[in-house]
Amino acid sequence: MFDFCDGSLYKEHPLFSMHKDALQIVIYYDDVEVVNPLGSYRGVHKLGNLCNQILLPFQKYNIIPITLTTRSKVRPLNCSLMVLCNLLA
Repeated sequence: MFDFCDGSLYKEHPLFSMHKDALQIVIYYDDVEVVNPLGSYRGVHKLGNLCNQILLPFQKYNIIPITLTTRSKVRPLNCSLMVLCNLLA
């Protein structure tokens, strides 16, 4: 498995190339339908979720790193914001 941190853009970024222990914050956004999405009322109760995940520099703090397989699980995500999608439009 690979992620953004394995790419050249990350490795050549001034902050992360000079400071290997810089804090990384990963932000996710997803829409969720909280009721039955079938029928004429589809999309009425749709919620937008903004979640984040803080990746600590484990080399500095001697903690267990968050691996790529752990990142894909729901457990380490923190819900930052939840809003009705029709308010965003």
